[in-house]
Amino acid sequence: MTVDVRQLCDDLPVRVCPRCGRTGLRARDSKAVHCPNCDFLYYHNNAAGTGVAICCDDDVLFIERAYNPAQGKLDVPGGFVDYGETLEEAALRETREEVGLVLPKVDYLASFPNVYRYNEVVYSTCDAYFIARFETRPQVRAADDAAACHWRRPRDVAAGEMAFDSVRGLLHLLKSRF
Repeated sequence: MTVDVRQLCDDLPVRVCPRCGRTGLRARDSKAVHCPNCDFLYYHNNAAGTGVAICCDDDVLFIERAYNPAQGKLDVPGGFVDYGETLEEAALRETREEVGLVLPKVDYLASFPNVYRYNEVVYSTCDAYFIARFETRPQVRAADDAAACHWRRPRDVAAGEMAFDSVRGLLHLLKSRF
């Protein structure tokens, strides 16, 4: 998935240059927005996100999103990476916050690009997914951004139930493994 910076210019909530404060930002190319007034280049880079596929037997723990974007859709525990945090630290923190599960570690699984629209801002993200396996189902509870927790077999989940393109990519990958 690629994001056209010309569309990004239309979606940016900030219509003034961060350096000179004047209007007139223009797409320079597929990666940058240019201010013709002061020659400033703004690179709207990807944000990093994480998710964790928590697996037990053939089931995966999905959360039901409590809030927009994609309220009511399925996701896995995860979220944005905080400043100074590694991908793994973010995955562990978000899992603790959203389902109350303290994971000792996670193993890298895959990454997928995504577009995350929130409060009229478009964030281009790269979402890194990890996996954690359990012999018996761990006790979980919906908290923070999760309205509910659901243990489901990936093959029984339709792509349309998923919240985002990146988690649909994860679902496709999980279906090939379970």
